[in-house]
Amino acid sequence: MRHASAILPLALLIAACQPAAMAPAPATSSAPVATAAQAALLAAPPAGEGVQLSIGPFAVPPGSEVQKNFFMKLPVDQDVAIARIQISYPTGSHHCNVFKSDRHQAPDHVEDTFDAVAYDLYDMFAAAQTGNMDWRLPEGVVLRLKKRQQLIVQTHWVNATTQQTPGDQGQVKINFWFAKNAEKAQNLGMLFAINKNLDIDPKATTQERKFVDLKRLGHDQDVKILAMTGHFHSRGKKFEVNRLDGEAKGDALYSSDDWDEPPFKTYDPPLALRAGERLLYTSTFVNDGDRVIKFGPHVETEEHSNLFMYFYPGPADGRALYDTDGAP
Repeated sequence: MRHASAILPLALLIAACQPAAMAPAPATSSAPVATAAQAALLAAPPAGEGVQLSIGPFAVPPGSEVQKNFFMKLPVDQDVAIARIQISYPTGSHHCNVFKSDRHQAPDHVEDTFDAVAYDLYDMFAAAQTGNMDWRLPEGVVLRLKKRQQLIVQTHWVNATTQQTPGDQGQVKINFWFAKNAEKAQNLGMLFAINKNLDIDPKATTQERKFVDLKRLGHDQDVKILAMTGHFHSRGKKFEVNRLDGEAKGDALYSSDDWDEPPFKTYDPPLALRAGERLLYTSTFVNDGDRVIKFGPHVETEEHSNLFMYFYPGPADGRALYDTDGAP
């Protein structure tokens, strides 16, 4: 999540592999197509089996952090159910988050910004922090998207001290593969939790905790956890998720000590989570510098402590669950 030092040339194209009954969607930009090597980053699904979003390439100058929000429409002309999600990008990306909206429409455009997406209008439904995410949802669970649905693809790149971007260019490709016989399938749900209460003292090791309760967020039913991943910046040394046994820390569900490529952990069989049962996630930071580190989007100077969790059944209206109020 970073600003470039200037608005830079970029190419944005959407390659739509429509179901057979659909007409191809028009490109959203007349900018040049990526080179053959860049286009090979991730092959598009065969026609009728899925759709690809192709972002860039765009400049990530040396010494910069760049965060771009690409506003676009899902290039399909009928509602679809998604059974597989692929997100691919070369070295240098810090994250890629994808949002959808039924409550906001915007012309196709690109914004350079580190401001948070308007969570009241946009629902996060996919996120990647590794260069090649490939996730097949379990049988009977789908992500539902609407024809020409408003999307934001947010991509954050670093080409500075903590990370480098070879070639000084960013690019992302995303494949959504269509599900078959999805009428009775359950909706995929997503939780995005943020701990904003970060106060990481210099020359110290600090632990920051946050409690998560889906019931408190309005989803009052038993669910099955399908996957989760943690997120922090370079001072982060360990990210842990535990069940709570009363007020005590219970079973460990997730652990990562990799800040720039944290594991995307899937659960087979899924993990049962009872309505009202709480989770605790803890980030351990080591600050070797001489100043206090606070919450913020910039990898070079600030920190995060975020949890992404996927589950089913999700909300009937397809909304994401956000826990971003800063309360621990």
